[in-house]
Amino acid sequence: IEDNKITGIIGRLGSGKTDLTLLISGYIKGEKGTINYNKDIQSSDIGIISNFSYDDMLYGTVKEFIKRDSIKYNYKLSDIDNRVDEILKMVGLSNDILNKSVFSISTSEKTRVILSQILLYNPELIILDSAFEELDSKSRTKLFKLLIKLKKFYNKTIIITSSNIDAIYELCDNLILLDNNNIVFYGDKYSAFNSEEV
Repeated sequence: IEDNKITGIIGRLGSGKTDLTLLISGYIKGEKGTINYNKDIQSSDIGIISNFSYDDMLYGTVKEFIKRDSIKYNYKLSDIDNRVDEILKMVGLSNDILNKSVFSISTSEKTRVILSQILLYNPELIILDSAFEELDSKSRTKLFKLLIKLKKFYNKTIIITSSNIDAIYELCDNLILLDNNNIVFYGDKYSAFNSEEV
């Protein structure tokens, strides 16, 4: 996985996209094979957004959700509050959203709130597993601009999975093509479409 790049993982439903992100993030262990990064990354340096992330947003306020893991990371309360303000500006949300119920906000806002929770702890690698499939085109464009900003100005390494090859091609630098739980192509997006596998 190249540092400071956006890598897209594409494939049909059931091709293994989610399993690969779980292997990369360390949530599950593979029986064989290796995953190589351009630098040393621990599981604590990885933030992931998946369909399960939205399942956690059933009760409480946005502020409570964002700060939920602060104790685990031993952050001081004053530091967390200042950091939350910075992160909300980064993702294009106002402080007004903090006291809203997580259940009441839009899907686009939920995606950015989950991203805010992840960015609060400044991970090296951010993984979005089918995170924009339910977004309308306007919200998806906003998310793409934000991800490009995180890569360009904050030196984040980002991995995105989708079955939408047009969206992946628009956003990503590199592509991984999966078929039946096998990687059949890995490389830059420009060479991908000259490949027989793609």
